[in-house]
Amino acid sequence: MGAGWFAATALGVALAALCSHLLLLRPPFPSSAVGLEPELLELLRDHRPQALTETERQQYNATGLLVVRGALPAPVVSRLREILDDEPPTASPLFGGALSYVTSHAWTAYRGLRQLTAASITASLAAQCLGDHPTVRLVNSVSYGIGRSQLGADWHTDEISFRPVRRAFPESLAEERGVSVWIPLQPIDSGAAGQGGGLSVVPMNTASPHCYAAANLDAGSGRVSADPSAGVGRRECVRTLRQRGVSVGAMEPGDLLLFGRSVWHRTEPPTEAFPTDVRWSYTERFAPADAVRNPLALRPLTLLAPAVGLLATM
Repeated sequence: MGAGWFAATALGVALAALCSHLLLLRPPFPSSAVGLEPELLELLRDHRPQALTETERQQYNATGLLVVRGALPAPVVSRLREILDDEPPTASPLFGGALSYVTSHAWTAYRGLRQLTAASITASLAAQCLGDHPTVRLVNSVSYGIGRSQLGADWHTDEISFRPVRRAFPESLAEERGVSVWIPLQPIDSGAAGQGGGLSVVPMNTASPHCYAAANLDAGSGRVSADPSAGVGRRECVRTLRQRGVSVGAMEPGDLLLFGRSVWHRTEPPTEAFPTDVRWSYTERFAPADAVRNPLALRPLTLLAPAVGLLATM
């Protein structure tokens, strides 16, 4: 095999990587310049972040989960759903029947979502959950649109989404922490007439220590794997998650769910009875402010992202 073969192979790998990014990622430029109206912006600015009670912090520390009611102004959340309805992001065909719309780094793609994130209400709640970290940094934000009878995401954790960053000091690497903030953009009542559309979660204090998420790119979620050393099979892990999973329950616009990066969760697929055509949600992921770029998480596909964005604007 000569130099020509190696050159052809390298070119093929580069083209495959480029195509993967075109299919999986949105270009890093605004998809919608529509922002919140002045009166909604004022409502957002005047809405002060809630101070979590000691009981709420203890609940989060024990379970990795906390629902906060009325954390955001309901009119703002409803308007963001309208913006996504009017200019929905395009989902990759690779996602198949799982979801209709998805965009990563959504705060950069939608002005309205950027205004919500910049208000720092959710960041304040995430920082309080982390306890000894008064400030946090945004790792990523994603908007999801799941149509009626689509599956959404199966059981997974958000570990893979936090891998681009790590703690700054080696002695703290064993204490990697992160908080995901899930914001439904319309009312959710999973138990009402079998509507679905919510989340099922497994509290950390009931989760099996032998199941974990394998690193992969399958619809952005970690597949359920198993710990061979413990003799625990994948089917057993799935069975355990189903048995211990609980529904987050009814949520109104303005309510949100805070959960740790290692908390198992899955979509409750919206059924034909779901009140809207698409179940929209917005998820932000926060890490402690001392988190830095993780060089071990850099992949060849990631390095091509700027080039893909440039090509998409030409």
